[in-house]
This record gives sequence, C-alpha cells and structure tokens, in this order.
Amino acid sequence: MAKSGNFSESLAGSVKETAVLRSLRGKILGGVFPPGSRLPTRMDLEQEFGLGWSPIQRAFNRLKSDGFVKSRGRMGTYVADHPPHLSRFGLLFPARSSVSAFWDALLRAAGQVVQTQARGVDVYHASDGENAEEQKRLEHDILADRLAGVAFMYPAQELSHSPIVTRPGIPRVVLSATHLTDFPSITCDIASFFTRAFQHLAGKSRRRVAHFGARVVPAHFERYASEAGVTTHPHWVHLFSNGSFDSARSVANLLMRAAPENRPDALIISDDNLTEHVMAGLVDAGLRTDQQNLAIVAHFNHPNPRATLLPARWLGFDCREIIGKCIELIDIQRRGLSAPNVTTISPLFDDEMKK
Repeated sequence: MAKSGNFSESLAGSVKETAVLRSLRGKILGGVFPPGSRLPTRMDLEQEFGLGWSPIQRAFNRLKSDGFVKSRGRMGTYVADHPPHLSRFGLLFPARSSVSAFWDALLRAAGQVVQTQARGVDVYHASDGENAEEQKRLEHDILADRLAGVAFMYPAQELSHSPIVTRPGIPRVVLSATHLTDFPSITCDIASFFTRAFQHLAGKSRRRVAHFGARVVPAHFERYASEAGVTTHPHWVHLFSNGSFDSARSVANLLMRAAPENRPDALIISDDNLTEHVMAGLVDAGLRTDQQNLAIVAHFNHPNPRATLLPARWLGFDCREIIGKCIELIDIQRRGLSAPNVTTISPLFDDEMKK
C-alpha cells in the first residue's frame, strides 16, 4: 500500500510539473513572454500552481535544456534572445544510405548561411527502415515546438501521416515538386539550365552537342538543341541512374573514340553526380586539359567543389540561395502571411555567383 501511495503522489507531481511546463512554454510560444523578457519568479509560480520548489525547478530545467530560457542567477530566468521556435530550422534529408552531390551542397550551404544570421539549422535524415533515430528526433522536436519550421529536401511521400507533415502550426517548405502540395515549394529551373547551356555553346560556334545526365528525356533535349540552332542525335544523349558511374565513364570513352566526323564538338553534363566520371572517360579517350576540340558545360551546385580533370564552363544552382529561401518562406509563414506557392531558383554560371 505504501508503494501505491508513493506512486500516486509521484504521478500527481508529474502532472502538475507538466502543467507548469505547458503554461510557460505556451506563453513563450504565444508571445506573452517575448525574447529577452523575464519569467515569473519561482515563488510566484509556487503560489499560482500550488506546488513546491522542486517541480517548478524541473519545469525551468526542461525549458532551459530545450533552449527556451536562460538563467541570470539572482536576476532571474529570462526567455532566450533566440528561442528555438523562432530561430532553429529543421532540414529533412533522405535516409543516410542515399547519396547525392546536391544534398551535400545543401548541407554545406546551410552551414554557411547560418553563420551570417542569428539562426540555427538542425539536420535530420529520414528512416531507411532500420535507422529511425533521427526521424524520431525530428518528430519529438516538432511536438515540443523546438523548431521554427521544417524544409523537406526530398519528396518524403512516406511521411504523409507523420506529425512531421500533419502537425498544425508548423511552417513548412518543400524542395522541388512533390505530393506535399499544401506547402510552399522551391524548384530549380532545369529548363533554363539547358537553355543557357545551349546558348553558351552556340556562342562558341559549337554545333554538335552530346549530353550526359539523368534529368531530361531525349525528346526534350532535342527540342532545346533545336531552339538553340544546334544539332544532336539520339545516340549522343545518355541518361544514367544515380550510381551508374562506371557506365557513364565507359560511354564517354566510347563517344570520343568514334571517327571525327561522328563525334560531338560540345558536351553538356547536367548531373553533377556524373561529372567526375564522365570527365575521366574523356581523359581515357585521350582528351587533355589543353584540349580545344570539345567544349564542356558541366552542372554543379555551389558550394560543392568542382571536378578539375578537364576545363569546363560551370553552370548550376547556388544552394546558399536555396537555403536562404527556405528560411525566408518559413519566416513569412510564422508571421501569419501567405508564402508564394512556388519559388523558382535560376541557374548561374560560376562567375555570376556571389563569393
């Protein structure tokens, strides 16, 4: 019987402590206690909730560990200058087993962007069926209101019923077109990438253009070529799935071993996962760094490093702009305003990007 009584008292204390925590957190989230403001004293809270010092202190400790408040000794406890619900942004990537140069660039860009702002970025990876800890951590952070918003770096169809998607009041933004149509989206203008690439090559008097990539079907590529007044052929248009690096290298080698009249005089590499491997194949075929017979436009995502096997004109997307737009769209939603449904990121040549 004594044990049952102790358990009941402990449970009651836990419920009251949770009530204090919810009250203070709710007032911080609602702006009753804005950043930098002083919270009520522990004595005031003891009287308000009819509790002793210990449960009040545990509630304060929880708010402090979550980043909502900071203690100033005898001066009292204050709301943090940059509490997480206003300053921390979650970036959700696919499972760690997925590999992409684009996602690497976004991670690098996030690190650079937050250095220039009073913001923080928390990176999460979705579950791959075995490793679910990071996805659970994101769900927990969302339920605890520890994020200003979430940016999905991939379609995330499998999360349709997760609080990551369904919890109301959390600003969200999605990179590229996905099934999450209720959220503002950011898309990279791939069509403009090809338009600019062809215009550059046409300006260099190149007329026979080949392609290595994964983002465009041959019919579209031929249309882009026709609009630029250059020629291509179906057997010059090569599409590869992610990871088919050896195949891309072999095909590039064979492409440049054809008779001179059957070779392209220009090449567009539209997937930066392939660039290093395609260039290696060209080197296998005898091209050198001082080569002049093949002009290359290669895709890259800043701030990733670029391949250096062969000279190329680098064209792609500044991932710092993408991360900045994610934060901007989340901020707009936090202010209760309507964010644009679609925000388009334009491609830039490397010398057009801000340093």
